[in-house]
Amino acid sequence: MNERLVERYYWADRFSRVSTNLAYFIGNKLCNGRNLSDALKEASEEIDNRKQKSLLSNAAYIIKKGEDLRFAFNDYRLKLKSKDRFILASSLSDMQKGIILRNWSESKYHGSNILSYLMVIATTIVFSGIVLVVSSLVLPQFCEISLGMNVPINSFLKAVYTNGHVFLPLVLFLFFGFSIFLLILSFSLDNISKTQEEADLLSLLASVKRSEQLAILDLVANVKCFPRIYKKLRRIVENLKNGEKLEDCFNNIGLSSYTEWFLNLSYFEKDRTILKEGAMLINEKIMLTSLSKIKFLEVVVVIIQSLLFAVIAFSLFASLNTVLLGCFA
Repeated sequence: MNERLVERYYWADRFSRVSTNLAYFIGNKLCNGRNLSDALKEASEEIDNRKQKSLLSNAAYIIKKGEDLRFAFNDYRLKLKSKDRFILASSLSDMQKGIILRNWSESKYHGSNILSYLMVIATTIVFSGIVLVVSSLVLPQFCEISLGMNVPINSFLKAVYTNGHVFLPLVLFLFFGFSIFLLILSFSLDNISKTQEEADLLSLLASVKRSEQLAILDLVANVKCFPRIYKKLRRIVENLKNGEKLEDCFNNIGLSSYTEWFLNLSYFEKDRTILKEGAMLINEKIMLTSLSKIKFLEVVVVIIQSLLFAVIAFSLFASLNTVLLGCFA
């Protein structure tokens, strides 16, 4: 029997020895002394997903032939983020690439769980809208059937049957409310992503020597690596190149107060470990914020589903009860 598509997708990486974070796995190999071609080759040998195995093997072959690194990572089916592709295709040494990948790939994007709940809410509201719209067309038919069978209908159900269109304002209300909710959640997710980029920035600066930080920052201050804060990073780089003091560059640039404080503290203490600790604390803050939003979304899902099932159950059982009582009267 042919394997079903859903099962093939679910079990693709079930027993893979490669971490779910492919960039972190490759970064570890590079930090252990492998060159980029060998690291990709080892990843292709240990990953169970056939598509990823083929893509990794092909990238390793292209690099081994000496072709342009950017050409090796131009296939976006490869499970690598744009910032990871950029670093792997850069002119940095393999060891430096591994250090960067391993450090800024440690943190998990917690917004994915929120997006999952958002899909549940979206599906529920869409289903509710369909049910209510269909009800506005179906309920009058119940009225006609009941009258045709000489089934007595109480005044409330008759009003519901003959005025099914009253559900349409409710549909519009649900759509309008969901749109507002979506805008608020989108703004919240954008803030989470921005904070995540700041945590990655601290991890990145903590992983390189102080003498190399400006050059690395100049390299990664682009839309591929930091799409939400790259303009601020470019301003820092330009100010540093113009001879401005480092402590002045970190103040009032638009980053969060946490990030600016850790950057300044690391500069004055001349200790890179402070940046690493700052990245860990910011990631913890992101995780707690995400969990609180997930709890809120769980409550919203339960309320919406409860209201939906209550409306459906009342309409269904009240209709059946009326028809059956009429039949056996």
